[in-house]
Amino acid sequence: MSSRSLATGLNELAVIALTLVVTLGLERLFDDRSFLRDLLVIVVVSHLLAIVCRRTGLGTGSSAIISAAGLLVVANLVLFPETADRIIPTGDTFRLLGDDLDLAWLTFSGESAPVEPLRGLVVVAGAALWWAAALADWAAFRLRSQLEAIAPATTVFVFTALLGDGSRPAWHGGLYAAALGAVILTMRINRRARDEVWVADGAEAALSTSMRVGTAAAVGAIVVG
Repeated sequence: MSSRSLATGLNELAVIALTLVVTLGLERLFDDRSFLRDLLVIVVVSHLLAIVCRRTGLGTGSSAIISAAGLLVVANLVLFPETADRIIPTGDTFRLLGDDLDLAWLTFSGESAPVEPLRGLVVVAGAALWWAAALADWAAFRLRSQLEAIAPATTVFVFTALLGDGSRPAWHGGLYAAALGAVILTMRINRRARDEVWVADGAEAALSTSMRVGTAAAVGAIVVG
């Protein structure tokens, strides 16, 4: 495997890890973790679909359309078992969705966290995380912008921190900081590998050294924080 492929793969894993960490943080909104498996599936599929679209050379517009279609199918299969046998959402699916969203809105406007993980709330969270994953991949590997790459997940993290019950702040904050540092570090390494900053013969050694130094610096910063 070339240093460029390795750097890209590490960058992809870091971007996925950041979205997964933010997904875990949603436990501060709900009174149990029954929602977690469904949301983790949604996040992973969104990232994998974005990677496949990008690596096969599809443009941004085509990738967005495929991602939107993927969200409908995956959400139907994962969250609406009553209609999952038809794979594609049906009229029954959307009627169920409407009822669930009405109940979710009443709960959101009338109760404070932690609340029961109603399906309507999980649907909203799943849609937000799906597009957070898709936008993060687009920003990291098409725009190649660190700020835009971390913005979607950070928005969800801040929302959760503001409305959640505040449990285990050091744990969630530490995981978020670690994942954020991994994204920034791997994006810098990926850019250097892509721009061929390193001489070919020393690329692997330079990549290894950058990872070790960057990881040590990140760990030190997290511990101090």
